[in-house]
Amino acid sequence: MNYKIYPVFLGSAMKPSGEDMYLYPAGETFELPYTCHVIKGGDEVILVDAGLPSQETIRKEKKPFMQMDNAPTFEEGLAKVGVKISDVTKIIITHLHWDHSWNLDLFGPEVPVYVQRKEMEFAIAPLKFALRLYGRLRECGMPGWLNGLFNIQVLDGDAQIAPGVEVLFTPGHTPGSQCVLVDTADGKYIFTGDTCPCFENFEQMVPPGIHHNLEDWYKTHARIKATGAKLIPSHEIKIFDQSCYG
Repeated sequence: MNYKIYPVFLGSAMKPSGEDMYLYPAGETFELPYTCHVIKGGDEVILVDAGLPSQETIRKEKKPFMQMDNAPTFEEGLAKVGVKISDVTKIIITHLHWDHSWNLDLFGPEVPVYVQRKEMEFAIAPLKFALRLYGRLRECGMPGWLNGLFNIQVLDGDAQIAPGVEVLFTPGHTPGSQCVLVDTADGKYIFTGDTCPCFENFEQMVPPGIHHNLEDWYKTHARIKATGAKLIPSHEIKIFDQSCYG
């Protein structure tokens, strides 16, 4: 099966480069987009990550998350690539940080959500530095991913999700991060989530500024490189140079 890949824009903001590039100078900034991605092929419409809360929700409920002036709602973002909530057949969550796993309550009980067991375990009881990232502060409200709890299919390592769509267990950024390897007519692509949030992380072998285990990250980098696949990072503005991949 050869798939087509559609990046979904969910807003952007200027952020310190050190947030995505470990030990980069604090004074440097770059445009960081928030994204999810759609994989289409045959009868499948597979969503990679489930986005962040709407800006209305963030402002109204005073959640401690990024405020942006150019962010569509999750549904509006999907609509721009021709997808409705009801079209989605499967969801793969690269990791359970707030900006990747929020809108699971929008999907019916028939839509499986694939998450690594180690990610689930850590999201329940994260280290102090990661509490906000997992929505585990009182002011965050209910963690977004909990709204999809009964849809979650727990994975223990690598798994095939559909013919030509495979998840790889890739810890480092978080204990249970996973990448998504996809077959297309243009060769293999790999969604790296925040393991490599930008092209530069991969090209310069620089870990993300937010990480759980550096040794794991370097092993994961080698594994991603060994696939020979083209990268689709999660916070790279250049991915929107194309509307479709594959």
